[in-house]
Amino acid sequence: MYLIRCCFCCTSTLGCRDKITRSFAFHPPNPPGYIIEQTQDNYHMLLIDEYGVQTKPIEVGWVSSEIVMLSTSRNQNIPAVYFKNVHAIFTVIFSHGNSTDIGIMRNFIADLSVQLKVNVLLYEYTGYGQSTGKPSEKNIYADIEASYNYLTEVRGIPWKYILLYGQSIGTVPSCELASRHKVGGVILHAPIASALQMFSKKPSSSPWFDFFSNVTKIPYIKCPIFLLHGIEDRQIPVKHAERLASFVRHEFPPWWVKDAGHNDIEIKHRREYLNRLKLFIESILELIQLPDEELDEKFKPFDRKIPQDELPGFNSFNVLQE
Repeated sequence: MYLIRCCFCCTSTLGCRDKITRSFAFHPPNPPGYIIEQTQDNYHMLLIDEYGVQTKPIEVGWVSSEIVMLSTSRNQNIPAVYFKNVHAIFTVIFSHGNSTDIGIMRNFIADLSVQLKVNVLLYEYTGYGQSTGKPSEKNIYADIEASYNYLTEVRGIPWKYILLYGQSIGTVPSCELASRHKVGGVILHAPIASALQMFSKKPSSSPWFDFFSNVTKIPYIKCPIFLLHGIEDRQIPVKHAERLASFVRHEFPPWWVKDAGHNDIEIKHRREYLNRLKLFIESILELIQLPDEELDEKFKPFDRKIPQDELPGFNSFNVLQE
């Protein structure tokens, strides 16, 4: 572990951080799971399966979808799919896991939009699929920031109706955004505590040269957070989510899922998975009925300039009791 920490420190000091994180953490599907074609002013997506067969995405009558192209603050262009459910109150920004892309996730997200009655913005990472550039930690932060700005500035959606859903590596940009911007709630599915803690058997501190450090950001998030993690997860052990749970300020009962690994909670436990997500969304809906002034202060992230040991004490509360 000491040698690994030294390696992380040296690469960060020497300016090789992006190369290390790229080889360590980012594995875009090759070939991508989709192609996007432009006809006049519109974009159309075709899905590509593992055999190279192209198919049209599944469409549902009360959920429309639209391909949008977003420009990030790091001068990259990323595609996103915006699902609009006619019954929706909330809009979810979905940050997908590694070794997948918005094409592979597209039909699953369409179904999630139907089941949860939410709008969803499924965005791509820089360097994945038909995005420009190369993936990096800074780029995925810029990617989700562009997605948030699109919803608030272009779609005109108030922050309190925006939820973040991050899965696996997607929990990293989700925590980063929520630690800097107001959102209604955050869902962390199989989260990582930090990159260094992937190599440690016990929870530890996160030094300045660590990366993907959710554990140093989650204390700054003031909105409710729902954590779910498979107990049999071998890629990211459940200890990561347990570590993060100890820093959650507005508590919603976490879900440690028996007989579930890294990518199968939504398959093996579909009914309970959807029910728990619905309960979380309902709890947020109840919470945001507070007066705007009170809600603004309750959900406004802490100033990131304040050291963690100087943050106010935890103000946890159970939005719903099990």
